[in-house]
Amino acid sequence: MSNLFEPKSIGTLEIPNRFVRSATAERLADEVGSPLPQLGEMYAALARGGVGLIINGHTYVHPSGRAHAGMSGIYDDELIPAWESVVQATHEAGGLIAMQINHGGRQCDPAVIEGPLLAPSAVAMNAESQRPVEMSERDIQNIIRAFADAAGRAKAAGFDAVQIHSAHGYLVSEFNSPASNWRRDAWGGKLTRRVRFLESVAAAVRDEVGGDYPLFVKLGTMDFVRDGLTVDEGVEIIAHLADMGLD
Repeated sequence: MSNLFEPKSIGTLEIPNRFVRSATAERLADEVGSPLPQLGEMYAALARGGVGLIINGHTYVHPSGRAHAGMSGIYDDELIPAWESVVQATHEAGGLIAMQINHGGRQCDPAVIEGPLLAPSAVAMNAESQRPVEMSERDIQNIIRAFADAAGRAKAAGFDAVQIHSAHGYLVSEFNSPASNWRRDAWGGKLTRRVRFLESVAAAVRDEVGGDYPLFVKLGTMDFVRDGLTVDEGVEIIAHLADMGLD
């Protein structure tokens, strides 16, 4: 147990111990995604309690990617000052903080987004869910750019790292999974084409933040649904994460 209190480096980020607060959806943002003061207070309390690294709850990179009401956003430069306050509160309490960037894809609440649900393919989650729109090439490139711009804003706000959300059935993991990605072009089919979206997002983010900035991924390695991502495919993705520029 003693090594839980030893420092650990991930990329260029040295964490004082092995305690990481994984991202959860706090729902502490206003109607435009700006973090409420309670969010900074929460993170400061975690830092004072000894958490080595805090990863904030998923933060949407584009107005079309807001998964639910109360979700925080990083899709516009005007949001940077509010995030600077959150980071400052965390740092003053002795903590480190990474921003998790995300797009909700077909799991977005239609009531809180602009435009249609976006997904790799026009495949609904279930019989009760709204059918999404298959993303065009322009849509794909726009969202890749949105991830990169969001990461740049997180860095500008003082975050110590960025984490790409590629799990839990949100957009990036929707591309990875054959259960949600039925495309027959260069973005679908065999695993090497399905994972191309994650690779492209990671490359764009890395170009934006630079080679020394810590970049993580939250990766879903198995879907647990019929015809979904298998554990063998998940392991294959893991084997190439470093090649994608991820720490």
